[in-house]
Amino acid sequence: MAQIAGVWRTATIMARIIDIGWSERRGFPQYTPDNSSQIDVLVIISEELRDQWPMIDQFEGTAYYERVPISYKLENGTFSMGSIYQVVS
Repeated sequence: MAQIAGVWRTATIMARIIDIGWSERRGFPQYTPDNSSQIDVLVIISEELRDQWPMIDQFEGTAYYERVPISYKLENGTFSMGSIYQVVS
């Protein structure tokens, strides 16, 4: 991500963190959508993302994760859509 020009912003998503322990597919804590809970995230806003998705997808590993759309709320109260990686079911 260091080579992608953009602005990082603090935001929240409606979700909660779950940690199901280490396994080949689930080595890190994950999020799960939850309308009664929110977590803080960092969002990069960049015109370069469209061109960089293949590199980011490869880094994340498409065998275990998939990029999906998600709504987020910036600190100023603005809602927008972005992408997040979730564990492939």
